[in-house]
This record gives sequence, structure tokens and C-alpha cells, in this order.
Amino acid sequence: MTTKIKTTLLTGLFFFGLLTGLKAQDKYEYVIVRLTSYSGGEIIVATKEKTEKFSIDRNDGLYTSLIKKVSELNSQGWEVYNSTETAVNSSAWTITYFLKKRKD
Repeated sequence: MTTKIKTTLLTGLFFFGLLTGLKAQDKYEYVIVRLTSYSGGEIIVATKEKTEKFSIDRNDGLYTSLIKKVSELNSQGWEVYNSTETAVNSSAWTITYFLKKRKD
């Protein structure tokens, strides 16, 4: 094989591998689930399309209601990939869960 043919074949294989690798990247949808001390007893669920508010079950309390909502989303195929808890002081705080789901 000549050098020109080898170069052409290797270049073609390189671009084929590059394009295949780019198409193989996973695409995800994202959602944020947030509970704050100032949310008025609501859990906020936000996606890029919409924001929804869900009431907290007073029998369960704040944290159990939040965990139930995250568990519900998890059973729908959402995966928790990060969480944060931020507090300015004891009366101003936020708990946030970040979830993702592979697009179909």
C-alpha cells in the first residue's frame, strides 16, 4: 500500500470514529427539586419547560415530603446526581436535589 492510500484510510477511519463518538454521547433531561424555608410549605419542581409547586403533607413534615417527591421522580426513571443544602442562618435555608433522566 502506498503512503497516500494509508493516509486516506486512516483519515477516513479517524473521522468515522469521531462522528460515531459524537453521536454516542448520552442526552439528558434535567429537573431541580427544591425546598426552602420561605417557600410557604411547598416543594418546587422545575424543568426547562415548567415549574410546579407541590404542597407538603403536614402529617409527614418537610423533609419526609421532600424525600417522597424525590423518590417518586426516581421511580419514574430520574436519577439524583447532586444535592445541596444551603443555609444563610437557622431560619433561611434551601435543600436542592438535581436529577437527570436519559432522553429517549
